[in-house]
Amino acid sequence: GRPANADRPTDMVGGANHCERVRALRAMAFSLMAYTANLKALQLGRDGVLTEDDIIGAWMASHGDCACGCGRSVAQNGQLDHIVPFGRGGLNTADNIQILTRSCNMRKGNQ
Repeated sequence: GRPANADRPTDMVGGANHCERVRALRAMAFSLMAYTANLKALQLGRDGVLTEDDIIGAWMASHGDCACGCGRSVAQNGQLDHIVPFGRGGLNTADNIQILTRSCNMRKGNQ
């Protein structure tokens, strides 16, 4: 049977094998990226809604590496970046996102 506390997400992730835990944590990260971008777009009145699949598509497009071309993996510190930032009229759409490392995203800023 199921452990008594299996309905807690952390217990379900903790009880899974390593690959399942990584997959579950990555899905949570992608979902959070989409939610955060959608909330910010709504607050700023920008068009577009991102889904978890849009984030996965951006991650897969760069094969899990930083989309800027620096060659570093985004597995540990990937951040969603709007290619054309909201501040410059960018939309919250799948064709306007990429995944960058934190340091590359900070360096890019509002460019």
